Amino acid sequence: MGALLSAALVTIDVIGPDIVGAAITVSTMRRIAHESIGRQQLSRWGKPDLAGATARFETLLPALREAKIPIPGIGGSAPGIDVEGLAVGSLMDTTTLKGMASLISDIAQQRIPTTVDLLRVTDFSEINGHRWRDEPVGARELLKLIDHVVAACLVLTTYLSGIRPGEALNLRRGCISRSKTLELVFLSGTQEKTQPGRRERSPATIPWVVTEHVDRAIALLQQLAPGELLFPYAGRYTPDAFQHSSSRVMSASRANQRVRAFVEWFNTDVAGTVGHEQIAADPHGPITLSRFRRTLAWHIVRRPGGLIAGAIQYGHLRTQITQGYAGQADAGFNDDVGFEEFLLRCETIHADHQRLQSGEQVSGPAASSYIGRVTAAREFLGHSVSSPAQARALLANETLQIHHGAFLTCVYRAETAACRDAAQSDTAPVWRKCKPSCRNIARTDQDIDALEAHNDDLISDPLQLHLPLPLRARLNERTTSNSAIISDHRGTATSASNLHKHQPQAETWTSEF
Repeated sequence: MGALLSAALVTIDVIGPDIVGAAITVSTMRRIAHESIGRQQLSRWGKPDLAGATARFETLLPALREAKIPIPGIGGSAPGIDVEGLAVGSLMDTTTLKGMASLISDIAQQRIPTTVDLLRVTDFSEINGHRWRDEPVGARELLKLIDHVVAACLVLTTYLSGIRPGEALNLRRGCISRSKTLELVFLSGTQEKTQPGRRERSPATIPWVVTEHVDRAIALLQQLAPGELLFPYAGRYTPDAFQHSSSRVMSASRANQRVRAFVEWFNTDVAGTVGHEQIAADPHGPITLSRFRRTLAWHIVRRPGGLIAGAIQYGHLRTQITQGYAGQADAGFNDDVGFEEFLLRCETIHADHQRLQSGEQVSGPAASSYIGRVTAAREFLGHSVSSPAQARALLANETLQIHHGAFLTCVYRAETAACRDAAQSDTAPVWRKCKPSCRNIARTDQDIDALEAHNDDLISDPLQLHLPLPLRARLNERTTSNSAIISDHRGTATSASNLHKHQPQAETWTSEF
């Protein structure tokens, strides 16, 4: 997901701006062709005869003049009309137009203004110190590039907002708003799986809170969209696209095809050129929009402090997107996060039990509670989790309240938690307020190994010699304290087999559920 997200960001921030000017022009020319020539004639736009093509241009050219749109030109040793650009802009077949030399000559003789590279892209920005393209992009290829940029915007918007695929595909112009007071960016649109009266809400009512990256993606989409819908059903800038640009959205299957085409294009044409990581094939199957919400929930729960592309922490992202509609019950996103938290908790306790069985030692004031909870949870015979409410209830069970930090394990109990105040949760520690004197602390061999490695790094770090004296004194206190914790663990730690008097609380665990 990291490589895919990074590729989407690069495409939106670098490639998109490079092609957007030509994309807007081709959209404008095709809209003029659609409105001036008429739908009936456009239904035969593939290969019209000479008379039909001549009649089309007799209608189209005055409309272009009125809109002050020049004819696409091409430079070089023999400057002239860009036949491919003219064909693309006028909704004609390039091969057919090339065979109509007299028509091209008549257009040239009329001295209609031309602009070189009007529908071509010749200037390319750098990514990692390398231009992402060397050869000019013609008008026909430009249409494909626009599809890839739109797919990148779809990936970024769907993933970083946590909205459902159908909600993303129904987004329209003007869906972004801002709160200067809260300094937040809001994304509004049609909401799924809610009451009919709440499905169409205003941007100020129940929006999603999104990042600046999503804001940039939506801004780019609004420049590229042929109508109100940001993801219309038909191909971009075709007669069908203009006809249904405000009524028919892209289907999920077509959206998934676009995402897969984007991955293939980026890997083939961009990644190797600019030294970007390849987007690897997913071992679990094709990438689809329906998988993004669960994938985001997985990263939020398991990589809260990890950096994703664009230097956004998942912990920060979780806080942000759950401040709006995504954090409410009918959005369903918190349910995905809850299931991931439950699965992670189960996997963690299973791994803890495996280490205890292998003779792992535990120290600290909560050592006996840790061993008891892990043993009790392991002896639980099972429970079928079929709803988000059940997952939340299981997460609240005291037996599962084991949280591993960087150098210690919190066997959380609200009554003795030193990090807790009246406003804090009863079911999870607040790591930023963790205190060494807390009665909920246990330290396993795994914690001590990590602490010892960290302490050795602090002691051997040559940079500490250049620190001011007060900071060096504070650092010395910290390393001395760490050494005492390590020494105490080596001398006082116990194991599950040595804790004879502890009896697993299996009855409490099973009777509650």
